[in-house]
Amino acid sequence: MEFVWIIYWLFLLLSFIFSIFITWKYRRKTGIIQLLLTIVIPIWALCLTVATNWVGSGTNEFMHIFELAINGSISAIGTMFGYLVLIGFFIYHIFLLVTLRKK
Repeated sequence: MEFVWIIYWLFLLLSFIFSIFITWKYRRKTGIIQLLLTIVIPIWALCLTVATNWVGSGTNEFMHIFELAINGSISAIGTMFGYLVLIGFFIYHIFLLVTLRKK
């Protein structure tokens, strides 16, 4: 289970650093959006799980959000969508960096 958290925090750290690099070096507005999403989405997810009595339930945060999304919670669906958008921006910026480095 700790392996999942290591990947999660490593992804957030890389996303944060990468968005600052893209914004500073290439002046892309998508870097600012990725930076804001990197900060807002994990805070929103933590607030959502704490507000829905996740602590002490025996599951991890991701499974709890997934169960809430299956039950129809708009906030949980929005959180999952936010994580997907963050992953999409991360992949987009990797491809952007590769193409700009070739020029």
